[in-house]
Formats: sequence, structure tokens, C-alpha cells
Amino acid sequence: MSDPESGRDFDHATDSRLHRRKFEKYGQEPKEDKERRMALCWRHMMGSCDGSACEGLHVAKEDRPPCAVYVREGDGACKWGEECFYPHRLRDDMIFSFECHVVLQYMASHENRLGSYLKDVYGRFIEDMRMARAHGKNRFADRALLIRMRQPTGRSSSSSSVCVRDEEREFVRRMGEDPVLKCVLRCYRMGHRGPSLDTAAAYCQGTFGAFSRGMPGPTDVKFRVRAYPKSMEREFAELLNGKPLVGEERGEKVAVASPGDALLCVDIVGVEGTVYCGVHQINSLPVEGEDTVMGGGKEKSPYMFAARDSSRVELVGEGKDLVVSRAQFKLAELAKRSDILLPHPVDEEGGGGGEKSALKLQRVEQNRPRCAVDIGASPGGWSYVLATQLGCDAVVAVDPGALHASLPDSIIHLAVKAKESVSQIREVITQRRKTKGALVPPSEGPFLDAYVCDMNCPTCDSVDTFLLFRELMVPGGAAVITLKNFDGGAQQWREGLEKAVERLKSVLDPSSVRMLQLMSNGTEEVTVTGRIPS
Repeated sequence: MSDPESGRDFDHATDSRLHRRKFEKYGQEPKEDKERRMALCWRHMMGSCDGSACEGLHVAKEDRPPCAVYVREGDGACKWGEECFYPHRLRDDMIFSFECHVVLQYMASHENRLGSYLKDVYGRFIEDMRMARAHGKNRFADRALLIRMRQPTGRSSSSSSVCVRDEEREFVRRMGEDPVLKCVLRCYRMGHRGPSLDTAAAYCQGTFGAFSRGMPGPTDVKFRVRAYPKSMEREFAELLNGKPLVGEERGEKVAVASPGDALLCVDIVGVEGTVYCGVHQINSLPVEGEDTVMGGGKEKSPYMFAARDSSRVELVGEGKDLVVSRAQFKLAELAKRSDILLPHPVDEEGGGGGEKSALKLQRVEQNRPRCAVDIGASPGGWSYVLATQLGCDAVVAVDPGALHASLPDSIIHLAVKAKESVSQIREVITQRRKTKGALVPPSEGPFLDAYVCDMNCPTCDSVDTFLLFRELMVPGGAAVITLKNFDGGAQQWREGLEKAVERLKSVLDPSSVRMLQLMSNGTEEVTVTGRIPS
């Protein structure tokens, strides 16, 4: 998925030009507006020009360029208010005209990563996405991602709308259960698009009226409001509270209620020049509650707290998964959204299905990595994922530091530096496999199926270390390398990153090389993946 303005991939999260460009778009006035403004007659706008020998243009207020302060800062920023010479409205090129079914409110720090993750993991649900933000208020805080669901093929228009709603509910449910999406603060489901809160209120009155017809006796319809930005909640509640229901003659009205007493929930999302609105029954929401992950949730994923606390080591997920370190979530996420380490079957989580379970297991067994090396392994999070989730028979964890005591036996610890381990890896794997009666690696030639590295070092050192192991890797073997900013400022980091990727492309299959910023990556680190040429 690419940014609609520039065509750049959201994966390319290492520079902040996207953020700066959006600020420039809304903060600077277009040249044509400046020229029109300069041509206006100031005396006419002040009401003192009689028109004689006047070279300026006499233009009504609604036809003048919009107020630059209002465009840049939003409501209340212009000190002149209603007396301003220029209309308080957005420019035409700023108004959003995008049909969407779901809106995600997320942390601005994940602006360049969320779209890429959703495309990889939930691609079968999504037709298109757009990034947006609230105008003026909440400007540099949370963002909104507008999502249009994929239309089912081969169905009539009436049945397609029903199927889209079913897909929407399933999509929202899965996101609510996804431990990776910690950056998503709320999920809104949309059903109407209009230019203002007034049109949204009219839509809600009609929807509430249809809902009340199934209720016995005249009863006020109680509702609650969730809005982005949050400042719209009170404004919309006051606008709608006490209004009569459309199509009803029994005297029912709309009434604001607390979340525990409300029957309906109204979702309001206001982005540049457009207000999206949706109405849902409380018991039809994916989760209930206030401002928590995905709009609420009494039962959170057990991974949530563990991912935030790198010093914590304990069993989660009903005792099945050992959380060794925070870095563990990087490789687990990569295994979920990519086939670089394991050509895992595409199932309902990732998008299409069709293979029977036996064939899936057979393909996994044939293609899983047998031998892997983990550089900078301590305390062993990546080695644990390789040995358990990816099924490696032997994982050599290279790090002078200690590993966690509860790691499986298939992980072999080499407490040396990376350069010293190159000559020892084949021997330790051979000895381990002999003791278990398994097939030993050949005495010469490549034998490593996977190389992973999450080492804290400059980008050039990460590439140099990989080149030491390059000759030990089999054709088609996978490489996963985290490149971190130990180079200095943003410019040095960007230049070092470009050089590192070019060097990796020279020894890997260039078509397989991919650079992305995982949801679990830090702000100044990216993950590069690729395969050894076959």
C-alpha cells in the first residue's frame, strides 16, 4: 500500500518526510490563493470603498480564499472570528471524499507501519486505505486510518452489502484479538458520510427511529457517543440529545446515557471536511468499555503486558508461550506476516485458504528451516521463536551473554563473539545431532537454512557480520537482519541504511530483499529480509 499523495510505500518508515509534507500541505497557503488574496480590495472588505478608480477586486466573502489561520490551526485560532474578512472553511483540495467502512484511531508514532501490517496480515478483507487526521485539533497526536472493505465477487448488490457487513465484523473481531495492534486505540464502524455534524445527526435520527419501531411502547432511545477527535463527543451529544425520532409519532426522543445504560453507540469520525457516522447496538460491538485497546475490552490478550515489559519473563497464552524478551515479538510478527522464514500455508488469518490441513502440514514439514543461527541472541527470544514457532531442529545462539534457563534443548548456546563462532557452528551442530541420532550436516559446503540477527551495532557492522556466514547458507536460505541507528543523526542513519541495503542486495536475491518497520520495531530500527540466490 502506498501513500496516495506520493506513491511511496508506508514500509519506508526511516525518514519523516511524510510527516513534514503533510504539515506543509496544511500549513502553507497555495500560490494561487496568495495571488487572489493580493488582488482583493482591502477597502471593500472593510466597507469603505466607493468603487471609483479602484483597481482591486470586489468579491463577496464566501467567494474569497479561505482564512489561512483557520486552515492551519482549526476552529478558534483566528482572533477575528466571525468578523474575519475571509471564510472559515477548508480548501477544496483538503476535503476528504473517501468511502470507508472502518476507521482505526491509532498512535501517530505508527503512522508508517500500520498500513503495511494490515496489508500483510488482513489483505483479504481490505480493498483500499487512506490516512487522515482531525482538522486543527489533535493535529500531531492520534491519526485515523480509513479502510474500505473488499466487495464480495459474484453477488448481487443487495447481498454484497450484507456480506461486507459480515466481513467487517469479522475483520474488527480479529483485530481486537491481535496482540500486535497495541497502537490501535479505537475502532469505529461507519455507515454514513456527510459534510457536517448536522447531516450525521439527521442520519442518526432516522436510524434511531427505525430501531425504536421494534421496541414495545413509547420509550426514549438511549445512546452514547464515541468520536475522533474526542472533542466532538460532547458537541454531537448536545446536538442530538432531546431530538425527536424520525418516523415515530409516539413522542419518543433521543437521550444521552452512560455506556452502561445506553442501547446504541454512535461512532463519529471527523477528518478534513468530512464527517463519518455509524450506529450500532451495544451488544453488537466487538468489545465493550471505554478508552482501551480497540475501543474497550474486559479480556485483553495476555501478550499485551508482556510486550511492554522487556524485563518480565513468564508463561502467557495458557502456559504455551514463553516470553523471554521484548525482541521476541519482532520475529514472531515477521513469521505471521511473511513467508521469508517459513513458507507457511495461507490460512484464514492471512487471507485466502483452500489447502486441506494434511497438505498444509506436509508443506510446512518440507520447507521449514532445519538449521539456523541467531547472532546477538541473549537472552534467547529469537532463538525461542525459531525453535518452537518455526520448528528448527537446531538453533545456534551466538552471544557472550547468558540465555534464559527455560529454552528448549534444540537451542545450542555458543558464548563467543560472532567472528569466533563461524568456525565452530558446524562442529557443535554435528555433535548435537550425533547424540540424538539425527542426520548430521555435511563436512563441507553450506548447511544453514536461516540467519537471523538482532544485534545492537552500526548498520555496516550488521552487514559485515552477515557476510561472514554467507558461505555457510544453502541456496534459498533466509536472512533476517535488524538494522538499528547507531550511526548518529537522522541523515547519517538514512545514508548508512541505504548503503547497507545495497550491500545486502549484492549478495542476496535482489527481488527477495524487503525492508520494513515492524510494529514491534523501535522508532529508529528497521528489519531487512531476503533470500540466498538459488
